[in-house]
Amino acid sequence: MTKVLIIEDEPDIATAMRMLLDTDYKVEVAFGGKLGLGKLAKTDADILLLDINMPEVSGRDILDHMRKNGIKLPVIVVTAVACADSVRNELENKYRIDGFVSKTYLAEELLDEVKHVLSKRK
Repeated sequence: MTKVLIIEDEPDIATAMRMLLDTDYKVEVAFGGKLGLGKLAKTDADILLLDINMPEVSGRDILDHMRKNGIKLPVIVVTAVACADSVRNELENKYRIDGFVSKTYLAEELLDEVKHVLSKRK
């Protein structure tokens, strides 16, 4: 079964994402970037859903860590930011993220993005 790691600091959002995905995927959640780094080091996930705006250890910190350590896990950024297009472009260019979903997403949008990114990796 395909495995998804979610790194998100808001428990309600992480829980909703897990509930949405866990019928088709094995889902693991890390609440916050600090815990996320720990799980990332031990995960055998096939894809990462990552919030950018988190205290202590941000999503950008996690992306930096992944790139510096050669972690090639596909990443979909799922976040609420102003100027989403600008942030998406920055993240795609600097970190080569695989997908981006604004937190105002509909359930189908998130599922479609996960399926799309996973299909590119096969």
